[in-house]
Amino acid sequence: CWLVLEVMRAFCTIGRRLGNSAGRGAINKSTDGGYTWSTPTILIDNFRNSPSHVEVAQGRIWIAFENLPNPHTVNFLSASVNSDLMQAGSWVKTTRADNVGTGNETDMVLGREDWPIAMPKSGGPPVKAISATSATASSSDKFTLPGSDSKYTAKYDSISDKYYALTSNSELYPYEDRRLGITLWSSVDLKTWTKVKVVFQGKSQHCH
Repeated sequence: CWLVLEVMRAFCTIGRRLGNSAGRGAINKSTDGGYTWSTPTILIDNFRNSPSHVEVAQGRIWIAFENLPNPHTVNFLSASVNSDLMQAGSWVKTTRADNVGTGNETDMVLGREDWPIAMPKSGGPPVKAISATSATASSSDKFTLPGSDSKYTAKYDSISDKYYALTSNSELYPYEDRRLGITLWSSVDLKTWTKVKVVFQGKSQHCH
């Protein structure tokens, strides 16, 4: 999966480029609206990511990814907004001192303190960046969010001081992995989620 960001009238994509058995994180750049692209710069080995937000916070550009071959070790990769993003040396990987297992296919949300929080599938727990080089997770932070076993997205809203998430939750088949609906949820702590409303509900039994 490739994530897209716009920097100084240019587009950059960051994502997984095959080159070894696990994959390699790479970035490339377009200065003509996406018609042509530069040769990718390899940033990191043993890299896997999924469609998620790219966030700008603490003067840095952040993405969340998983260290392979273990897909449950979530970390962050970031670079200063003033750096040359096409230089591998501009990017810094966080390290984690904890041994907490986390889910995969993570999304990312900015927390109240304006630090990125990775939100993996299936209850996490979330992984929180605490500096450009450090991140942490706690098993006590596992969350309950119906539909989060499929890919979902979350954002923080400063006006309501709540987190909101859209998940592929189906009220017709709540205990089956059928992605027939989209439901909006809210939370004040990223752990306990309350249904706001059903945004969309399909009826076909043949949809995944």
